[in-house]
Amino acid sequence: MIYDVPSPTSLMPENKQIVGEAIKSVPKEKTTSKYIEKNFYEVLKLLMQTGYDIFLDHQQRAKNKTVDIFNSKTSKLEPKKRDMALLQLGVEFERSASQMRKARAGQALENYVQKLLELMNIPCEKPSGNERDKLNRTDLVVPDKATAFKQPDKAKFISIKTTLAERWKQVVPEQNRGWAVYLLTLDDKLSVKKANEIDKSGIVLFVPDGVKSRKEIKDIDGIRKLSDLPEHLSHYKKK
Repeated sequence: MIYDVPSPTSLMPENKQIVGEAIKSVPKEKTTSKYIEKNFYEVLKLLMQTGYDIFLDHQQRAKNKTVDIFNSKTSKLEPKKRDMALLQLGVEFERSASQMRKARAGQALENYVQKLLELMNIPCEKPSGNERDKLNRTDLVVPDKATAFKQPDKAKFISIKTTLAERWKQVVPEQNRGWAVYLLTLDDKLSVKKANEIDKSGIVLFVPDGVKSRKEIKDIDGIRKLSDLPEHLSHYKKK
């Protein structure tokens, strides 16, 4: 902290607030259960982009507020010392802002998936703490945590990754227990080799619709379109 000036990141709202703002910002007809069921991937992409724009707006406002606080606290400093401190503040902001964007991207994707399931009346819960550790860090369970622990054969275990890389292998132990594991990603860089590896692991991977449409991917059964996710969870839907 420079001259008792708070970090801009400390002035940022929580992810849940940004998710709520994003939901309110998109056309209302696109957040109805019926529309989401038919256009899950489209709505998820729209919310991610809208949420990111809102995040950047909050980040800029936080930065401006920090500069205002800095100016009020350093008005009596000699210009050279003040300029050096402002430069240091700017460097720290860019470093922390970059880290926050990366960390929050994954959290945002999880939050939007959960919100869309809820809007479709598909029950789901997010494990936390020891529960999440026991479920091998599963991000969401459908229909609920009680079913996941007591009757895992009647639950779906959802892991969400912004990018695949080698991280998809973290999900394999879940599938090896005989669980029905769904891996969701917005990563469009899926090689045929990796697609086949994931398919053989028994995990069902939901990818951007255009990835599934690729000639070399379309016939791999374990790779599905994100738009198909609602259909795979439809029997959990509350009447």
